[in-house]
Amino acid sequence: MPLIKDERIRCHRVQTMRNVEDWRADKQGNGKSWAIHCLWHDHRTFYESYRQALLAVDVPSACPTCQSFDSRCLHCPSDWDMWVVDPNAGYTPSTGHRRGQAVCEHHKYGVIPQGIDYLEVRDVVKNKPVIEVFVGAAFTGLKVLSLEFQTGDQVFWAKRASLPDFITQQTLLELQTAFEFAGRVLDHLNFPPNAAAPVYETWEEREKRLRKVQ
Repeated sequence: MPLIKDERIRCHRVQTMRNVEDWRADKQGNGKSWAIHCLWHDHRTFYESYRQALLAVDVPSACPTCQSFDSRCLHCPSDWDMWVVDPNAGYTPSTGHRRGQAVCEHHKYGVIPQGIDYLEVRDVVKNKPVIEVFVGAAFTGLKVLSLEFQTGDQVFWAKRASLPDFITQQTLLELQTAFEFAGRVLDHLNFPPNAAAPVYETWEEREKRLRKVQ
């Protein structure tokens, strides 16, 4: 049995509890003498030195289940209580990284305002996405704009949809919100190619890029 060196240290962002364990009298660590034990998920990660374990004890990646929850989509609601009961439920996993933030596929362009939705399809001829912005739900709501790639300028432009001749004040405010959201999406789509970070990258691509920088 290991000796507990540090007890019930709270993990950063995920708020689970970990112990730092001394396994020098045991051979279970495959030559590594120190371990971080996630008390919530009963997972141990072994390290070669106490210093390495102490540096990693409050980092979510020391436990794969904690890391999964920490990598949930920033913009989707999370149910902490449900995750405590079932580590695979209660949150939407992120599919990648968008300008330093974990996002799911639907939120890759950032937060979506309440009452606004979008639908993304593919222009097979240009091999570029076409984003249709709606007031209300996609398909059934009021289509406001479509964001399409222009081969001449090599950038995405907004194409206005046909709108009713008369609209209420509430709809006018919703249209303003939809236009603001479309502007942010255009900013994402037209992100300069010489910028430091790609417009949208998976977790694996981000890790590879950071390793090259280091």
